[in-house]
Amino acid sequence: MVASHYGAEEIYVGVPFTSLRMRQNKIYNFDDLKKTVDDLHANGSKALLTMNIFPRNQDIKIFEQTVKQIANVGADAIIFSDPGTFHIIRKYLPDTPLHLSTQSSTMNRAAVKFWKEMGVKRIVFARELSLEEIKEIREKVPGIEIEIFVHGAMCMSYSGRCC
Repeated sequence: MVASHYGAEEIYVGVPFTSLRMRQNKIYNFDDLKKTVDDLHANGSKALLTMNIFPRNQDIKIFEQTVKQIANVGADAIIFSDPGTFHIIRKYLPDTPLHLSTQSSTMNRAAVKFWKEMGVKRIVFARELSLEEIKEIREKVPGIEIEIFVHGAMCMSYSGRCC
């Protein structure tokens, strides 16, 4: 909420059980989530809900139940990573803009074009891209919002994605 009080236009908010931001999150249940979204809107900020885990088979049912529970909290966008969660989110939040997380390591225009055609509104690029590569993607795939991290910790690798 501090960032919202100081004029931040958009705030990432971790959704319980489905966000990689849960360690930093102080939201532990869906009532707290709804109150946080309402408070952000009252301050003039947008609430971007992070649901960017990479669920395993046993987690898919929990993920879907969570999406059902947050369908009416008033999210301004959902940030996701795993392609397998895309249709689940779309099923319950058909009109909510989807943003592809940096966790998906999007690094080329073909991937950007694919996700744009799927209906993704914004892509948060992999941190490894150069300014020249970002410019090329922007020129070759117009009409999609992009987001770029310019500072902060680098994420640890996961399985086959080596550093």
